[in-house]
Amino acid sequence: MTQFVDFFIKIFMVLSLLLAVVPARAEAIKPWGIIPDLAKRFVALPDKQVLDRQTGLIWRNEPLEGNFTWDRADEFCTEEFDGGRTPSMEELVPVMKAIIAGGTSVPFVNVIGASEELYWTSSVHRSIRVPTPGANRRALAVRTSDGNPITVDLIDDDSFLITRRLLCVRGGSNHND
Repeated sequence: MTQFVDFFIKIFMVLSLLLAVVPARAEAIKPWGIIPDLAKRFVALPDKQVLDRQTGLIWRNEPLEGNFTWDRADEFCTEEFDGGRTPSMEELVPVMKAIIAGGTSVPFVNVIGASEELYWTSSVHRSIRVPTPGANRRALAVRTSDGNPITVDLIDDDSFLITRRLLCVRGGSNHND
């Protein structure tokens, strides 16, 4: 009988210790949440990377050199940013607006130029549900003047001629549903 009581006392002690540790661990792991201070939201990392503490995404701190077609944007991000990808519209718009608003307080460089530029997103315009041969495809890009999206027609025959800037991201998932 004493062994039985000793066993339950040990079980009780172990459970008490677990319950004491779990809340402390849960307190240390918090969801991202809103971070209004842009200098605290974006953290410069080594190797031209920026952590967005609000979303958990890791961005390249500057655009890839040159202009790129929409069809090959993901390929360039994967090659040039260690497995990166083209961001979705939902990912790029708030970051572009933060870059515009934050100026030098955010660790991005050469994103905003002297003239308005467009940056590709992986998102497509919803007006084209089922692509048909010869029909225009529409991709969404983001303007550097105000951070808002704009529709870019991609005519199948000459989509390789339409080029835009590219800011790559890693982490999360592509919201291109």
